[in-house]
Amino acid sequence: MREALKEIAPPVDEEPPSEGVEVRVENVEIKEWRKIKRKREEDPNQKHYVYILTDVGGKGHSYVGYTPYLETRLEEHNAGTGADATRGEQWKYHAIFEGFSNRRTALRFESLMHLYQVGDVSEWLSIARFIVGKYAAEFGEVVQMQ
Repeated sequence: MREALKEIAPPVDEEPPSEGVEVRVENVEIKEWRKIKRKREEDPNQKHYVYILTDVGGKGHSYVGYTPYLETRLEEHNAGTGADATRGEQWKYHAIFEGFSNRRTALRFESLMHLYQVGDVSEWLSIARFIVGKYAAEFGEVVQMQ
């Protein structure tokens, strides 16, 4: 069977054609350019927030999210242009945490919060305190604003 495949397959040149090599090099350069473009330039003065929303209607729904822009983010959630999970409800801030050194640290805190499920929105505060205490080296400067 292998012999039959060898006979059918076209011969492979030892060196790839120079045209193909140039295309590959260009593709690599484009990929490097894309990586640079995707990298976010972070403003060292930018504040980062993790927030807990609760629904205004009193149904007991809650949502945990991250934003550098508190005012506009709540407006987006209430307008239905925020996260899918918040559409169809009106929201208010239950708690806001600040003091994250950078975006990555704030997103890690948010991710750790998402590992938990709560029955009541007030349980989020004890979970946040637990996370700050457990990872004090990383989140030691984090404080609750509201």
